[in-house]
Amino acid sequence: MSATTLTSSAVGAATATDRSRLAPLTGAAFAVTFFVGAILWNTPNDNASNAKWSNYFASSSHRTQLLIAAFLFVIAGLCLLAFLNTIWSAVAARSSVKHSSLPVTAAAVAAAGIAAGGAVMGATPGAMAFSSLHEPSAAILRLADDMAWPLIAVAGMFAAALAIATLSVQARRAGVFGQTAAVISLIVAVITLVSFLWFTLIPILLWTLILGIALSIRGLETQSNT
Repeated sequence: MSATTLTSSAVGAATATDRSRLAPLTGAAFAVTFFVGAILWNTPNDNASNAKWSNYFASSSHRTQLLIAAFLFVIAGLCLLAFLNTIWSAVAARSSVKHSSLPVTAAAVAAAGIAAGGAVMGATPGAMAFSSLHEPSAAILRLADDMAWPLIAVAGMFAAALAIATLSVQARRAGVFGQTAAVISLIVAVITLVSFLWFTLIPILLWTLILGIALSIRGLETQSNT
């Protein structure tokens, strides 16, 4: 074997190792971007006065804040998809049988729901900032704001719960998850079904953060050796 071949093999192995450690960090990236986006999304309560809603959107700093939050939710959706797909790829690499792609499909739906919620959230402040849209009435501002949350917490998180539940079963069978990790993942999936309550979002954020870091430290092989 030539020196060039040995060098190429070494570089390829190093690249694969780097990928196996970096890819799971998309889970941590999801947790961080989603959390920061939620913190920045601090519009008035629905029962606040029309004047308070109008004054909020009249502030350029508030509009910029909402735009940043919108972009963060879009990024969060993509990170969640990448993270769950990374685990599914590891399952496929370790298994000799073909696994259902349902977890990846559900993850894609979850990502779309979260990203769509961010897009809806940023539509009004974006149009006011870049298209010179006159500030809509308080009723329209409330409606646009209220439409974003069901997309994220219902459409997005219901699909995320399905993805996590099915993936945890596959990962346990393939040896990617231990018994404890699989059970915790199933519990997180169940709690995620009621994530429209805000505080029940904490488990999925902690799950992606901790699991992403743990898998990164351990290394996660996502390519078959055969």
